[in-house]
Amino acid sequence: FTILMTAIAAIYILFAPFAFHLFFPAYTEAIWYSQIYALALIPLGSIFPNTALQAHAANKELYILNIVSSVFQIGILFPAIAYYGLFGAVIARILSRVFNLVISVVLLNMYGKHVSS
Repeated sequence: FTILMTAIAAIYILFAPFAFHLFFPAYTEAIWYSQIYALALIPLGSIFPNTALQAHAANKELYILNIVSSVFQIGILFPAIAYYGLFGAVIARILSRVFNLVISVVLLNMYGKHVSS
């Protein structure tokens, strides 16, 4: 899935300039932000560990995941926007998705060890 998302992001990054010039000619300055934000597709693999936790009704782990990832996203978003503006918002969103992927995999592994012991 991650390989597929990487391929889709790469294709989007290549074709975004053409699409923007064709459909949004007044917003060509946003091409770069759009291309950077396309990298946020890659860590969408966090959907799978999250779904596994939901399927096993791992409520404690789901609460931890939702609270920690939300606090991280808010905590990184404000300073990133304050210092870097729109680019900071884009980078903060990408980092939030990567963090969500990492924390969901860690919590799924912790849940798996807890259940098996």
